[in-house]
Amino acid sequence: MLAIAAAVREVPQANASFDRDALVLHPDVNVSVAIDTPWGLVVLALFRTLTLTVIAESPQEIVDLACEDRLELRHSEGAPIDVSNLGTQGTDSGTALVTIPRGAVVFVGAIRDEVIVVDGDIGVRPMIRVSCAFDHPVLERATAVRFTAVVRRELELP
Repeated sequence: MLAIAAAVREVPQANASFDRDALVLHPDVNVSVAIDTPWGLVVLALFRTLTLTVIAESPQEIVDLACEDRLELRHSEGAPIDVSNLGTQGTDSGTALVTIPRGAVVFVGAIRDEVIVVDGDIGVRPMIRVSCAFDHPVLERATAVRFTAVVRRELELP
């Protein structure tokens, strides 16, 4: 989530969605997360301003509300970017689908140990596959590429 927040701050055009027929640039960093509940998949806006404390505390609270069927409409509004973590089901990769009115979705796969080259030596490291999909009327290609590059850079930071 911090990588996505950093990308939104660096590429603010990615923090956009449609509201009826108008493109809206959101002033706050808002990200929604897809949660698997007994009643099906629910996409919820988790954060208004992303901080380490909010990220550490909010997801479990929202998941509990979702699983207890105590969600309100306000929990699903205002986030132009979805995060879909299918890695929890063991899925490594897939094609993320953007849900209107949102402008982007980030698909996160499972973390797996992989053999890679590290500083010229072969090593085993935990790796994750992340893909992004965009609604072209909201984010044109060059902006989408910049957003994706920042997400990658942030995820690769030690």
